[in-house]
Amino acid sequence: MRRFLAMVCLLVSCCGVGRGAEPKERFAFIDLQGKTNQTLNETFSPNFPECHLAELPQGEQKLGAAPFKIGPGCICLGSKVVEDKPDKVEIPVNRKLAKLFMLHGTQNGGAPDPHPTHVKDGTLIGQYLVRYADGSAEGIEIAYGEDVRDWWNWDKSKETKRGKVAWTGTNPAAKMYDLDLRLFESSWTNP
Repeated sequence: MRRFLAMVCLLVSCCGVGRGAEPKERFAFIDLQGKTNQTLNETFSPNFPECHLAELPQGEQKLGAAPFKIGPGCICLGSKVVEDKPDKVEIPVNRKLAKLFMLHGTQNGGAPDPHPTHVKDGTLIGQYLVRYADGSAEGIEIAYGEDVRDWWNWDKSKETKRGKVAWTGTNPAAKMYDLDLRLFESSWTNP
């Protein structure tokens, strides 16, 4: 898949490890810090120097249905608008898991149609590709309006079909427009 208008930003992820006989789910974090290409306090936009995620709390945080371990960096993927980021990043997990939780967002998409950065609900903007030990693979689609929306809350918290808002905050650039920021939690159950 070639870049679309939205830039997907993966912050952290954790996986629910198989339950066995235990009554509570166990979580194991997937460390993304060795793969990050942007710090949270660095701008995401050349047009807005203070467009960052510095307010996102670091360390282990309960956001949405799962705990996440937030580090100082995130993974940003490119788009037609953001051409200096990679199309994909590979993250080795090397463990069995029952469920995968993703904390992510997208830059752009929330402008009204016919603005060039508008993205129609249901548009596939990316995917996670899970590779199994036997060599087979399964894609977890990221669709605009279903899993994520623009991280700048232009649409005033319009619902998504699958993803849930897991974090809201702000930065000086968003405050100029009286907007808040948001990141979404998605999950995938291993069949």
